[in-house]
Amino acid sequence: YPTQSTWGPPIQQYEWRVHETRKSFEELIGAFVYEYPLHNQLIISMMTRDEEAVARFYPNGVRARSVHRSCDNVVVGALFHAPPLAVVLSKMPSPEIASFAGASYAAEHLNDATSVTGATEADAFMFIGAFTAVTRVYRTPILEPQGLWELRSVNTSALTRSRVAGHVRIADREEDREFLVAQGRAFFEEALPQEQPPSLAILERAWREHDAVVFETADGEKCAYACFSRRIAVPGGGVFVSIGPVYTLPAHRGQGLATQLVAEMCSRAMRGEFVKLDVFGQRVVGLTLFTRLSDPAANRAYERAGFVMIGRMLRAWF
Repeated sequence: YPTQSTWGPPIQQYEWRVHETRKSFEELIGAFVYEYPLHNQLIISMMTRDEEAVARFYPNGVRARSVHRSCDNVVVGALFHAPPLAVVLSKMPSPEIASFAGASYAAEHLNDATSVTGATEADAFMFIGAFTAVTRVYRTPILEPQGLWELRSVNTSALTRSRVAGHVRIADREEDREFLVAQGRAFFEEALPQEQPPSLAILERAWREHDAVVFETADGEKCAYACFSRRIAVPGGGVFVSIGPVYTLPAHRGQGLATQLVAEMCSRAMRGEFVKLDVFGQRVVGLTLFTRLSDPAANRAYERAGFVMIGRMLRAWF
């Protein structure tokens, strides 16, 4: 490594650790990532999945890394990468640590990091800058600012907000699986066109474990769906559940379906009606979701359901 980088601090301040197993990674950085469990939920979810789920979601394996202060060995950053998915950064005390992580990861010469998700926008920018400075592969990045949202309380008026006659039900039929997979592809093509081929494992799992709901009209037409994507146990007891993806077919938008669908999911989850959510033997104490900030209609829908934005993140392809 260079002794000094314009993208970060002198490397003597930090040390880079490569973890051979998820267990060693969790044991070392667990306390650090749980300081901000909602911001770090992608990393926490990876650490706590069982081996079968890891093999299903990450068929190419998982790489885990951490950054430590040299003076006292305190953990100050972490990342994991499951190619071809994005490099996921933990929330870090300062952007210079993300810069050090970018330079250090690039120095491993793995050559398959093409996107990153940063717990803050600054972290993602600094990681990309340092990574590309080392690899000398420069591309104009595609940036997708994201919002991190937390449910404060279910807006009960949202439970009947939709102007479409119909009802919300759990997606547990074979025809629902086909609908989820087909519309899952539509979601990725519209919301995340850079994710090709899209990862549909989350939709398959949601259907198999009855963790998805659909809005069905009085005529039996399915016109929207939403899924639970991950669960994380939080300090103090209880489980936070993340919602996503949420998708309304284009012909049915603007009628309050997403708001009603998400509010209904949250209300049922908080009442304990989704048995599979209780994977840690603890009750659901909160819900979160991510949004594209470039989609104001979706953001308003979640606000009406009872969510508030608690952080800005950045997804970037480079």
